[in-house]
Amino acid sequence: MTSTNYKPVKQKPGRLYAMVGFLVLLLAFVAVTFFLLTTESRNEQLWIRLSTDLQVHSQQAAKSAAEAVEGNRAAFLQLGDSTGTISDAVEALKDGDPIRKLPALPRSMSETLADLDTTWKRMNANARTILEREAQVLALAEASNNFIQTIPRIQELTDQAIRELTRSGSSRQQLFVAGRQLVLSDRILRHLKEMLRGGAGAVAAADNFTKEIEYFEQTQGALLKGSKSVGINQVTNTRARDALDEAKLLFDEARPQLDTILNSTTDILSVRGAADEIFVDSLDMFDLSRSISADVLFRSDS
Repeated sequence: MTSTNYKPVKQKPGRLYAMVGFLVLLLAFVAVTFFLLTTESRNEQLWIRLSTDLQVHSQQAAKSAAEAVEGNRAAFLQLGDSTGTISDAVEALKDGDPIRKLPALPRSMSETLADLDTTWKRMNANARTILEREAQVLALAEASNNFIQTIPRIQELTDQAIRELTRSGSSRQQLFVAGRQLVLSDRILRHLKEMLRGGAGAVAAADNFTKEIEYFEQTQGALLKGSKSVGINQVTNTRARDALDEAKLLFDEARPQLDTILNSTTDILSVRGAADEIFVDSLDMFDLSRSISADVLFRSDS
C-alpha cells in the first residue's frame, strides 16, 4: 500500500500583506469619499438655506422700510433685524463661515455673488438712512397726524364763516378770499399727504406745501385784520368773525406740529427715497438669491 505524504502549500507573507494593505486603502478611500460627499451635501444645504433667508428677509426689509417711514415704531426693529440677517447671509456666502465650517460659494457663482453683494450694499446704505433718522421720522409722523386731524375743523369753521358773510351781504372780495382759504386748506392737506407718501412727486409736493402754508397765513391775516395788498377790509360780521378767530386759534395751536413738518422736509424726502430704493433692490436680491439656490441645486445633481 502506497502512502501519500500531504504537504500544505505555504502562503507567501508578502501577498497577504499586500491584500490587507489594499483592503485598508480601499476602506480609507471609501471613508474619505463618504466624508467628502457628506460634507459637500451639508455645505450645499447651508448655502441653499442662506439664499432662502435672503429671499425672505429681502422682502421683509422692503415691507419694514415702507412701514418705518410712515412712523411705525415696530417696523424700525424689524428692519434692523432683517438687515442683520441679510448681512450675515451675504458674508457667509461670500467669505464662508468658520463657525459653521462653511466655505464660500464656488468660483463658478462669483458673478452672481458679486451682483448680490453690490445690491446688498445699496440696500444696507438706504436702510442705515432710515434707521439713523428714527427719532425724526417718529416725531414727523406724530406731528403730521395731529396736523391732518386739525385741518378738517379749520375747513368747517371757514365754511361757516363763508355762510355768515354770504348771509350778511359782505363784499365779493371778502367772500373770494374766504373761499380761497378753503381751497388752500385742501391743497395743504393734499400736498402733505403726497409728501409723506413719497415717490416722484414728493419734492414738488414739499415745495407746494410750504408755499400754500404761506398763502394760507396771508389770506387768514387779511380776513382778520384787513389788507391793502389783498384789497379787502377786515371781517366785522360777529358770527363770521368768531368762526375765523376759532380757526386762527386752531391753526396757531397746530403751529408747533407744522414747524416740525416744515423742518423735517429734507429728512422725510431722504427716508422716503431710501424706502423706495430698498423696494426696487429687494426685487433684485430676491432674483439673485433664487438664482444662487438654483445653481447650488444644479451643482448637486450634476
